[in-house]
Amino acid sequence: MIILWALPLEEIAQHAPDIVTESIRRVRSGELSIEAGFDGEYGTVKLFGEGEREHIQGQSTFVPAQSIGPRKARKKTVIKTKKKQKIRDHAAAGRRYRF
Repeated sequence: MIILWALPLEEIAQHAPDIVTESIRRVRSGELSIEAGFDGEYGTVKLFGEGEREHIQGQSTFVPAQSIGPRKARKKTVIKTKKKQKIRDHAAAGRRYRF
C-alpha cells in the first residue's frame, strides 16, 4: 500500500512503465470512473477512456521482441514422431507393431 499512496511518483517512474505511473497518479488524484454494480453484477473501475491506454502505453510489451524466438524441438517429440511413423508403416504393410 505504500507504493499506491506514499511513494513519490518520480521514484515509481524509475522502476515501472509509464502506464503504471499514470495509473497510480490518477488513483491518487481521484481521476477515475466508478460504476456501481447492481442485481448481482459487479461494479467497474476505469482509469482510462477509449484509446487513452494505447496513447500512453504506445507499442511497448512486457517481453522484448528480440528475446522471443522459435522453440527448439525436444528429443522426446522427435522420438514420438518416429515411433508414430513406424506404427503407421507397419499398419500400412498389414503388420502389427510390437512395443
